[in-house]
Amino acid sequence: MPKGGIAVSVTFPDAPGSRKPLQLRLPRRPAVMLEGTTDTPEYRIMGRTHGWNVSISIDIRSSHPTAAQLDEAQRVVTSIRFG
Repeated sequence: MPKGGIAVSVTFPDAPGSRKPLQLRLPRRPAVMLEGTTDTPEYRIMGRTHGWNVSISIDIRSSHPTAAQLDEAQRVVTSIRFG
């Protein structure tokens, strides 16, 4: 991923039990750093929609993402549609 790049992945894990309703809102803080990196924070959103558990990972290749990068990531997440 190029410096400053943003990657979003959506998965549908088979997890037991129900999750809270999915809210497409980028968390304020990253959950972890992308595995194997020191400059790519990974934000995670989990929830349930349309009968499916959903996990969304948002990676931004910048040690300290700018407000503009976070806004762009939020726009991408907000545009995700299900069903």
